[in-house]
Amino acid sequence: LEKADGIDPLDDVTDLGSRIDPESNRMIVGHLPYMERLVSFLTAENFELRVIRFQNSGIVCLDRDEKGWFIKWTLNPYIG
Repeated sequence: LEKADGIDPLDDVTDLGSRIDPESNRMIVGHLPYMERLVSFLTAENFELRVIRFQNSGIVCLDRDEKGWFIKWTLNPYIG
């Protein structure tokens, strides 16, 4: 467990996004809209393009292959 700086809701996602090691197998926990923007930056290389809409307490698993980052699976809580 380690605390990372620069992942507040409105922080720039490009710094962390460009430093993530795909072999590190890490979980990044944060708040919206940062997390949506980070996933967009990694998967579409455009943090302004929404590629997924997070639910509160949702989890998105990303993976990377020779073509780049992609969404592998998501897990969202049941909200009735």
